[in-house]
Formats: sequence, C-alpha cells, structure tokens
Amino acid sequence: GQVAFFAFGNSNSLSTLDISGAYTGLTGYHETIVGLLTALIGFTGPLLFFIFQLIFNLNQSFQLETVKDVKPISRLLPTISTIVTLKSLSIFGLFIFVFILKNHLFIWTVFSPKVLYEIFFVGFELFQIVVLLAASWAQDGQQMRDRKTL
Repeated sequence: GQVAFFAFGNSNSLSTLDISGAYTGLTGYHETIVGLLTALIGFTGPLLFFIFQLIFNLNQSFQLETVKDVKPISRLLPTISTIVTLKSLSIFGLFIFVFILKNHLFIWTVFSPKVLYEIFFVGFELFQIVVLLAASWAQDGQQMRDRKTL
C-alpha cells in the first residue's frame, strides 16, 4: 500500500500535498469536504491496493468454500496479523529513532510529516482490518444461511 502512495508522486513532505484537486467542483471553501477529498486524492494508491487485496481475499475464500470446517475469519488471520505486525514494527522503529534524535536540529522538520503520515496510515490500516472482518463475518453468515436451506 505504501509503495503505491509513493508511486503516485507523494512524499513524506507536507509541502507536496496537492490540495488543488480537492477544490474541483466546489464553489466555496468547505473544510470537511476539502479535507476528505485531499485525503482521498493523496491516498488513492493505498486505497486501490486495499480494494485489490480485499477482492483477492474474498476470491480465495470462495475458492476454499469446499472446506466446511474452516471459517472465513481464520483464513483472514494471516493477512490481518501481517498488517498489524508490519505497521507496528514500522511505527516502533520510527518512534525510537525520533526519541533518540529528539535534540537534533532538523528532526522535527524532517520526521514530523512522517509521524503524521504514519498516524494516518495506522487509521487506514485499522479501517482495512474492520472491513476485512466485516466481509468475513458477512460471508460466514451467508454460508450459515446456505447450510440451513440445504
């Protein structure tokens, strides 16, 4: 997901945020709409990556539907644990690095945007996990209803 973020021309610098696209079609300044559109434009790459990941996971679940003893949630646990582990290691390393170099002259100008982006990515990862779990539970409920009708 973060590879797509940088591949779409974004960087860790707050000065590279393109807010002009958020004003397209607006007649005035609406703080909430502009903020949401700016976030959507900036994080289109990770959002597309997440949608493809969700489609892949759902397709894998449907292909493995013949295994009746395995619930869809248990098929998603490796994906969810990988997301949480990688994000936790990334944030832990960043915060340790910032703590060690907190008295350096440029640490806050260079790493404060990185910290802000990581906080946003954590929220995005939590959103991904909630959607994956909801899709899994919906699929599990559908399988239960299908078994009852047979």
